[in-house]
Amino acid sequence: MPQGLFLQTNRPAMNFLKTSKAPGAIRLSLVILSLSTLLPLSAQGQAGGVDLDTVRAGRFDMGKMWTFENAPMDYFTESYGFNADQDWFDNAQLAALRIPGYSAAFVSPNGLVVTNHHCVRGSAVVRVTREGESLLDDGFYAPTLEEERSIPNYYVDQLISAEDVSDEIFAATDRASTDGERQALRGEVVSQIQDRIQARHQGGEGTVRVEVTALYNGGRYSAYTYRRYTDVRLVAAVELQLGFFGGDGDNFTYPRYALDFAFLRVYGSDGEPLQNDHYYNWSQGCV
Repeated sequence: MPQGLFLQTNRPAMNFLKTSKAPGAIRLSLVILSLSTLLPLSAQGQAGGVDLDTVRAGRFDMGKMWTFENAPMDYFTESYGFNADQDWFDNAQLAALRIPGYSAAFVSPNGLVVTNHHCVRGSAVVRVTREGESLLDDGFYAPTLEEERSIPNYYVDQLISAEDVSDEIFAATDRASTDGERQALRGEVVSQIQDRIQARHQGGEGTVRVEVTALYNGGRYSAYTYRRYTDVRLVAAVELQLGFFGGDGDNFTYPRYALDFAFLRVYGSDGEPLQNDHYYNWSQGCV
């Protein structure tokens, strides 16, 4: 059978069906397409020797990524053998960070932050490079706090609250009779939610930002509250040849050979390293 006579729109058969004016040719192509769907009865329901009729979906087979406000604590506890209670998730949430375009995490009580090397190359390393230097090629390390370099126009966001606000939004938008009215009502209630939550978290270091995010194409809505820190300094980043070995931007192909990491530090309004209670500990069992 000629290659391409299947149901791919970018293959010759489908192009032929779209362009040919010969009825006989169209019928022949349709017959070939139909024959391609016929399999021996013995092969139906089989895949690699497995009887597909016996296969049943397991728990979370469709994916294992959750937002903090909807994480299955019992599943984590059962699967990984530790007490994944609310306190554990709260600490994990408050240690997780967002930097421009990427993720990061606190790894000490003194504002130290770890992220990937590829996350800071253009946004941080290049920005703190001084005349006559080539920090991207040569790397950077600050032996003392005084030598850590402030990164201009940079920030670290700490997720301090995550809450489901779906019912409040749906109660408002369900009153709408048109799409335009629904959009306007949604905007009004989102502003009210943002103002209320922002007032609740005012005070302390940094500025508070509330983002109401639509999940599952608007099936649910969550309000994420961030504390933004803007005094962020570069602590260490290896040279490009080591941090970008192999040329794989996300370090999936050459993880054994690349040092795709960098360190930053968050400072408080007093100009001293931020004192934060929530951070990820270094594992003593890693080699």
